[in-house]
Amino acid sequence: MSTSQDSVRQDALSNGDIYDRPEGNVEQTQTLKLSGAYRIFDRWQVGTDLPIIRRHINAYGDNASSIGVGDIAFNLGYEILPELSYSAWKPRGFVFARWLIPTGKSIYESTDPLGTDIFGKGFHALSMGTVLTKTWGGFDVFFEAEGHLTLGRSFQDITKNTTHFHSGWGASALLAAGYSPGKG
Repeated sequence: MSTSQDSVRQDALSNGDIYDRPEGNVEQTQTLKLSGAYRIFDRWQVGTDLPIIRRHINAYGDNASSIGVGDIAFNLGYEILPELSYSAWKPRGFVFARWLIPTGKSIYESTDPLGTDIFGKGFHALSMGTVLTKTWGGFDVFFEAEGHLTLGRSFQDITKNTTHFHSGWGASALLAAGYSPGKG
């Protein structure tokens, strides 16, 4: 289980100008993510993420809140470099696949004038990647790289006009280091 909260403090116009929101205009999103995983074989694992989202918006005198389910994800992981015995140099490694399913209402499907009913992105996304981690005493290093494909989708607005969005490929990487004063 994890929680997060974000608040929008500024807006950007299409020309690139940025302006601060007036005092009292609040847009907050709070997320409670329930995650679970199950080892199905010695080095294989399946899991899921279920986000429960609360959105609160107070804009120019209008005030609204909503709670709903966000986009659900299913994960599959395999331990490609198991840590069977200590090695000073070899990391522990995993490969993973993830399927993000657009179960939350997206900005393209919103019917609330303030958008408090927006809980998801609106697109299926498939990801594959790797995670490498290594610990030396109280120090640890973590590396993750993933590539993803977001699938295109059509949306129909309230006037019955259909718009098709073409998505595509993307990637991300993360390198992190840490120290545990208690040495783990």
